[in-house]
Amino acid sequence: MQKIIHRLFKTEHDKLVVFQSPNWTLYLALALWFVSLLVSSQPYNNLLIMFYRLVLMYWASLEIKTGVNLFRNILGTVVFIVILMGFLDQLL
Repeated sequence: MQKIIHRLFKTEHDKLVVFQSPNWTLYLALALWFVSLLVSSQPYNNLLIMFYRLVLMYWASLEIKTGVNLFRNILGTVVFIVILMGFLDQLL
């Protein structure tokens, strides 16, 4: 079990990182999501949701590329795939 935790959460400098404060992309995504809850006009709400998803995809791509440990890489991959599937579902 300790080996799994080490593999998932330790950085290349042998530092344990389970949680790190959100960066600007996550703050922006949360702000867009919150504003979309307040906006009832359909075209504007759809636009806010689209930007929310794009910002989350950008965050996920950053985690995939530069995540500090394997957990962050996996988390970014999962979020990216889920949002991409949502986009594809809307297209079909």
